[in-house]
Amino acid sequence: MNNQRIHQSRVSCITGIFFFLFITILGYLFHIQIQQHQFFIEKGKRQYYLTVTQYPPRGTFFDRKNRPLTINQETVSLFINPKLLAYREQLTPFLQKQFPDAYKRLTEKPTTPFLFIKRHISKEELAIAQEQDLKDLHMLPEHKRWYLEPSLGNTLGITNIDNTGITGLEFVYNQDLAGTPSIYALQKDARSKAYYFTKEPLEEGSCGKDIPLTIDKDLQACAYQCLKDHVQKWKAIEGMVLIMNPADGGIYASAMYPDSNPNNPQSEHDITHLKNRCFTECYELGSVMKTFTALAALESKTIQPEDQINCFNTKETTINGIRVTTWKAGGTLSFTDVIRQSNNIGTSQVALKMGKKLHTYLRSYGFGQKTGIAYPGEATGSITPPKNWSNATPLSLSFGYEISVSALQLASAFCMIANNGISTTPRLIQEEPIHTKHIADETAVKTLREIITINKSTSPYHAARIDGYTIQGKTGSAHLLTNGHYDEMRNIYTFAGIVEQGTYQRVLVIIIKEPKKEAGKNLYAATVAAPLFKKIAEEMLVIEKIPPNYTAVQS
Repeated sequence: MNNQRIHQSRVSCITGIFFFLFITILGYLFHIQIQQHQFFIEKGKRQYYLTVTQYPPRGTFFDRKNRPLTINQETVSLFINPKLLAYREQLTPFLQKQFPDAYKRLTEKPTTPFLFIKRHISKEELAIAQEQDLKDLHMLPEHKRWYLEPSLGNTLGITNIDNTGITGLEFVYNQDLAGTPSIYALQKDARSKAYYFTKEPLEEGSCGKDIPLTIDKDLQACAYQCLKDHVQKWKAIEGMVLIMNPADGGIYASAMYPDSNPNNPQSEHDITHLKNRCFTECYELGSVMKTFTALAALESKTIQPEDQINCFNTKETTINGIRVTTWKAGGTLSFTDVIRQSNNIGTSQVALKMGKKLHTYLRSYGFGQKTGIAYPGEATGSITPPKNWSNATPLSLSFGYEISVSALQLASAFCMIANNGISTTPRLIQEEPIHTKHIADETAVKTLREIITINKSTSPYHAARIDGYTIQGKTGSAHLLTNGHYDEMRNIYTFAGIVEQGTYQRVLVIIIKEPKKEAGKNLYAATVAAPLFKKIAEEMLVIEKIPPNYTAVQS
């Protein structure tokens, strides 16, 4: 009996113990599975789960003939998960030798959950990483921007390491080009310790938008190569070429030299050379601005083309108490010949008659204000306001001083002349609407165009003349400032002109800054800038398949 009671007590005790253990385990499981469920889920994610934001391929820029100007190059980036390094002793010496910057960042943040070793590694670096076969080193596929016409880097701009636009059109239209990113789960296989993407993204992104430009790839390449050769020939500091279609304001080429390769900018200096100086830099351009002094004089009826002006048959005189010089002495000249011969003395007298109306007309032609192009950093330029005029100002303005102008402003103003007084807002994007405005008298503009026409009759030896085509244009030479004074050894040379054949029209602006000049010897835009205009124009006419018409052009 006693043995039976003892046996029952033992059974009850053991049962109680097991029951207690069962309740304890059950409670612990409840604690883990229910109460601490979220905690352990997050802990598991930290160990075997990462989220990676991946952008879609960036939208492509196309030229006006639907040819790609950019592509998205597939690249690989290396990364590690410092908290889960299983073979640190193998990884560390590899990073020290091949990627010292990454090694330094790892030592500074040894427990960070995610660390890029290097973005967009080269093929050589990829081969080295694969050869090492390090289990802790992982690869992430990405995209890198590549520019098919590097000379357009000044206009298209560039992207940063995250493929985000930081300059030029890449910056302006970044949101459209980039699309929206997808967020993927990156999980670690428990056995292989390798990362892989889950098939379903956590958040689905959208593709970047393609953008068609007005740029013509062939004309851009032509303008750039001709400019590069010309700048090197003259050992100039820099040069620019702009080609526009007056009919719709489309910019077909925008070339600068020196420039920098947008696919591989090496320094801050290179990035500086990636800005579009045709849009962002302004200069006093000299006699090319006589074109607009003449137009203002014709519009205001201050003078007629055949009116005679006494230029005193001298290269130097005093007007309004101010010393005025000109490159070549002229006697009594018609106003037409004053402009064609670029006589500063004659132009100054006409400007003095106009007075402050000259400022009003120059402003109405678009100078001293932005053109309206959708591009960052566009310069406004400047014109000395009437309240700050001195006795010299109307004279200076008449031949291109006290007025700073960008290549884009000058090209836009010549487009207005080509359109007989109708201004068209410059465009780089094909989809942008065409904006026009009537800003000058049609009769006055047509008269001006006759004055600045370059042919065998008016300018038989002009370097910009192209037989079989109508060429209208003007040269400009100006001194640059050094420490607040005009320096005769530092000059800028310009030619702006219109190329016509029937309904075909193009405007070209050429600027060559500081060609090498020997002391005591003069250079002129007619010998520096005009020949480049002719060379590019001739090649442009071949590219665009515009044959000459000798019978329709005045000979």
